[in-house]
Amino acid sequence: MNRPIKLIMLLILCFVLTMWPQAGDGDDPDGEEETAVTIELTKLDVNDTNLELRYKIKNNTDHDVWICDNVNKIAIPFEVFLAKDAQTLLLRKRLDVPSSIIWRTQPTGKYVRLGPGEDLFESLSLNLPVQSSFVFASAQRLTRVTQNARCLTLEIGFYDEDLPGLILSIIQEADKFSGSRFDPVTAMKKEYFRGLLVRNRMGNVPNIIEAHSKGQVFIDYSWQALTGEQILRIVVDGVSIPYEGGVQIDSTCRI
Repeated sequence: MNRPIKLIMLLILCFVLTMWPQAGDGDDPDGEEETAVTIELTKLDVNDTNLELRYKIKNNTDHDVWICDNVNKIAIPFEVFLAKDAQTLLLRKRLDVPSSIIWRTQPTGKYVRLGPGEDLFESLSLNLPVQSSFVFASAQRLTRVTQNARCLTLEIGFYDEDLPGLILSIIQEADKFSGSRFDPVTAMKKEYFRGLLVRNRMGNVPNIIEAHSKGQVFIDYSWQALTGEQILRIVVDGVSIPYEGGVQIDSTCRI
């Protein structure tokens, strides 16, 4: 075999070895990518009278995560409404969403701790036709529709970190500021003084420490001053779910 042919074969061999998947070193913590928090739909049933769904959330990480359990302390823990496309029934429980609503009492989100390797099984049952329940999203109050939703979207917020510890650190830093009161009247305050807004909404340090020990924490809505919430999402197309209620119109609210 002459030299040019040998050189070509050597280059081909090097290319194949480069493209072949390599096994990670078991002793190297960087050899394996940490898997995320996951959600899985385990049941969806739309019968003559009810919408029934069940799902499982799994913490595949090596640390605690915090899952949104309820929004606004309502009997149904989700916001329920027909999205702006007028086709998607959105079931949402998370706090880091924009809103232009003015409430008498600010909404509160409850977050529960889910330890490493643990599963959280939850279910939801809604009478048909599904009725709208708005917390953050806006709708035409005088306009109601009666139709079948063709898509179902489930959204649940979570923090992939020590949520009480995060809030505690924000409060401790904000306490170094001499000012005592802040409100989200202007966009500048929200943009540059987020920590002060969070402190004024969350209260004192002992309450945060107690919440950590109990495995649950209540967070008052802070007009998105507290950031970092991630979303678990399930989307099911091709459904037919009777709905009666408002349609989302607020352009500031994202789906």
